[in-house]
Amino acid sequence: MPKPNKTRFKLSEMREQRAKALGGRHVEIEDDDGNVLVQIPRQAFWDAATYEDVVLSGEVTGDMATLERIMPAEEFAKLKDLNLELGDMRDLLEEVMRDIKRPESQGSSTR
Repeated sequence: MPKPNKTRFKLSEMREQRAKALGGRHVEIEDDDGNVLVQIPRQAFWDAATYEDVVLSGEVTGDMATLERIMPAEEFAKLKDLNLELGDMRDLLEEVMRDIKRPESQGSSTR
């Protein structure tokens, strides 16, 4: 008897492909010499419980409060010490929250 058609996900491969498509698991802020100052995890790599706690609960408001919840304390302290401007935050958050588009949702390249 043939096996039923199943969809299986290998988490390690999925995560590797997602990281490659997004340019890494983190958005990095570096200084003028190329030294990484802070790493902010991309939203695609937040654990599901953190996502629900931060985003869906509505209890945490504000960009910095959200980052504080998703970042390790030592990384968040470094981020806070950078004294970011509003434009910096908007640019960072846009990149942190950037998501992978599935090929089928991007439209066909042939007509």
